[in-house]
Amino acid sequence: MIDRRPMDRPDETLRVTHLLARIRAGDQGAEERVYELLADELKRVARSMLRGGPATPTLGVSDLVNEAYLRIAGAAPESWEDRRHFVRYAARAMRSALTDRVRAARASKRKPQGERVPLEGLASSQVAGDLDLMALDEALDRLEQIDPRLTEVVQLRFYGGLTRAAAAQAMGLPEREVRNLWEFARAWLREALD
Repeated sequence: MIDRRPMDRPDETLRVTHLLARIRAGDQGAEERVYELLADELKRVARSMLRGGPATPTLGVSDLVNEAYLRIAGAAPESWEDRRHFVRYAARAMRSALTDRVRAARASKRKPQGERVPLEGLASSQVAGDLDLMALDEALDRLEQIDPRLTEVVQLRFYGGLTRAAAAQAMGLPEREVRNLWEFARAWLREALD
């Protein structure tokens, strides 16, 4: 059975791109419609990110989607040229929301710094229970200095739960190039976090 996600459906992509153009023109009703169209996709992404027991066990799918939604709603929609740009922004918002939740949970528990970070979850695009998301976030910031595309592919694949093909479409790159970026980013992150 083929999993036809919204990223793979041209009609859905065109509809979202058209609505984003209406948002840039000042149509506030279009903004609400974009969120309605993408709500299921954001929930799927949140479930993927939280699968396997994240560092914040009280964080649910709805909580993460709501936090990301608030970040997206507070953004400047004029920068969203098309669905690809929106998906990239949403992936960053999900990463930021999850990282902030982990940071708040860690601060309240006063956990010691310096924990080892295994990367099994990164290999399968799922958050493993023992993955230190704060260390990963800091490493991604360093990786972005090397090449922003490396961080973007991690955000789309790991945080966004996109397939390689969907990430390639979102980035506007050939699938082979995204595969190479993903493999390099994973290897770099393993070394940086080990």
